[in-house]
Amino acid sequence: MGTRVNVTDAVNLIIIFVIATTSLEASELFTGFFKDYKVGLDANGKAEELNIDVELDVPVSGDNYLIRCLLVNKDDYENKEQDYPSQSYSRYNLNLKAGKQIITLHFDGYEIFKHKMNGPYVLTGLYFGRYLSSTPKDEYESLGERTAVYIPTLYRYTDFRHPDLSLRGGEATFVLKLGQAATVIGGTLGSKEVKLLSVNTGSVQIALSGIAKGNEFKLKIGEGIKFVMGGVEQTGQLQLLEVNRDTVKFKIKFSAASSAPEITQNMPIDIIYSQ
Repeated sequence: MGTRVNVTDAVNLIIIFVIATTSLEASELFTGFFKDYKVGLDANGKAEELNIDVELDVPVSGDNYLIRCLLVNKDDYENKEQDYPSQSYSRYNLNLKAGKQIITLHFDGYEIFKHKMNGPYVLTGLYFGRYLSSTPKDEYESLGERTAVYIPTLYRYTDFRHPDLSLRGGEATFVLKLGQAATVIGGTLGSKEVKLLSVNTGSVQIALSGIAKGNEFKLKIGEGIKFVMGGVEQTGQLQLLEVNRDTVKFKIKFSAASSAPEITQNMPIDIIYSQ
């Protein structure tokens, strides 16, 4: 005779089955497909970004998904070094359809160069979830996590974007041509883009990113503009030194606010040119 199962046992079996199925789907959200490649090669073959494609099996369509992770060097990660260089990545409000699809993670090539991050790499804390509610506090649902994903390609940090000019100390001079832009980075204080819009005898017009009250200025030789980098910690001064046809020389100088550490001669000032 066959084994008899009462109604209560049958319900328990169904509940157990549903829970197991849900758990299995969550664990298989990351399909295991990862593809890494350099993009934005310049004339010298240096890359603007390192991109990593991640394939997901998205459970349902929605516009509230998020993904985040850290990129680190494999040896640093495995040796559990303290304060090793890393680069974070996060994207929110992703609009995704149900089923398998690719999300591309973008890592800044200059940051890889700046922190001398050689491959192979590891993606740590890879998290995929969705936003649920903002009240009474932000709530998220985790749909899939990976502690470590190994990216085995032997990239060299020198494969990525270099500054055209790198100096140390509280000030530096640099030259721009008409239409050219320079991204100026002072240590870890953030960056500003200076773009040369027009050149006249003894004066220029520039665009300076991050200025609240408009970003276009006309400067005469000897005049300058003040701006803030790194919140309220760092004041910058951009000064026009010289005009020569379509080429202009600027001076940039930094000074710390009273609550910030003093700038030393070891503070790098990197200037990256782009057309």
